[in-house]
Amino acid sequence: MSLSAPVCFGEVLWDVLPRGRFLGGAPLNLAYHLRRLGRAPRLVSAVGADSLGAETLAALDRAGINASLVTQTPDLATGTVTVTLDAAGQAAYRIEQPVAWDAITATPAPGEAPPAVLVHGSLALRSPANRASLRAWIATRPAFRLCDLNLRAPYDDLAALEEFFHGVDLLKVNADESLRLVPPALANDAPARQAEHIAIHHNCRLVCITLGADGSLLRHPRGVVHVPAPRVAVRDTIGAGDAFTAALLDGLLAAEGAEPDWPALLTRACALGAFVASHDGAQPDYIPADVPGLR
Repeated sequence: MSLSAPVCFGEVLWDVLPRGRFLGGAPLNLAYHLRRLGRAPRLVSAVGADSLGAETLAALDRAGINASLVTQTPDLATGTVTVTLDAAGQAAYRIEQPVAWDAITATPAPGEAPPAVLVHGSLALRSPANRASLRAWIATRPAFRLCDLNLRAPYDDLAALEEFFHGVDLLKVNADESLRLVPPALANDAPARQAEHIAIHHNCRLVCITLGADGSLLRHPRGVVHVPAPRVAVRDTIGAGDAFTAALLDGLLAAEGAEPDWPALLTRACALGAFVASHDGAQPDYIPADVPGLR
C-alpha cells in the first residue's frame, strides 16, 4: 500500500464540555493522530468565516495538518457540539445543525491522482451536499478505503448510509453499532460471529469492533484476533475511538501490503485509544514515545 497522504473527509467542530472547549470531529481527530504518528494527512472539511473558524485553521496549522481542502463557508457557523459526561466519563452529544461542515465542497481536482487512502465516517453524511462530495472522492477509486461508522441519532439511517460503507476495505464500528449491522438472531452471539456476518454481508475485507473496557476485535481474511484494553483512569472517552483508528491505519500502512502482525497491530491501536481516554479532549499533546505500548 502506498504511504502517500491519507485523505480524511468529514466534520470539523468544537466539543464544548463543562471544563472547556476542545477542537474535534472524528476526521480531524484521526488526522491529528496520523500526523503525530508521522503521516501527512489531508483534511477535507469546512469551517465558518467566523472566529471559531479562524481558531480552527490556526490550530490545524500548528498541528501540521494539511488544510488546503478545508473551505470557509460565509453563511454557516463553525460547528459546535455540547458534550455531557457521566460518572464513567462516557460522553453524550448535542450536535448543532446546520453548520459549516454540512457544506463540504472540496472535491478532487480534474486529473488529480486518486488518494491511496480515503477515510470517512458517517455523521457528515447527514447533508445531501456532503454525500455528493464524498461520492466524488469515492469515484476516484482510492486504493484503500476506511469507514469509521459513527451512528448518532437522528443521523443514523442505515438504509441511507449503506452505499458508503458497503464494500470498504476496513469497516470499524463499536459494539452498539455492530448490533445495528447484524440480524436479531445474532444479537447475543459473540462479537467474532457478528464481525464475520458484517464482513460477508457488507463485503468488507477487514471488520474491527471496539469493545470498550473489553478491548477490540478484528476480523481479517485469515481469521479473528481479540486483544484486551489497557487499564487506565478514564478522563473522558471523546476521540478515543478516533485515536484507535489512526493507530490501526498507521500500522496497516507500515505493513506496506504485507501480512501484518494482527495481534500487535490491534494492541498498538488499543494503547493509543486508552491513552487518549486518560486525557482531556480528543487531541492531547504527545509524541509516540509518551504512549505506553505504542512503540
